Amino acid sequence: MAHVTTNDLPIRRPLGAFFLGFFEALARASEANARVAEFERLQSKSDTELAELGLRREDLARHVFRHVLYL
Repeated sequence: MAHVTTNDLPIRRPLGAFFLGFFEALARASEANARVAEFERLQSKSDTELAELGLRREDLARHVFRHVLYL
């Protein structure tokens, strides 16, 4: 049977959790920014262009944020 011993300092876990949370927040902010940019890009198209893409103006938010809002 193997025994594993680590020299885990008391500050190490909270500090690691802080940085993990920080980088996860950055990733979420980056993803949200990309979704907003996509929404604005689609919003600037004409209704005819949206129809060619199979979209209606009133469905843009649902389409762009479908993965976040589960709509």
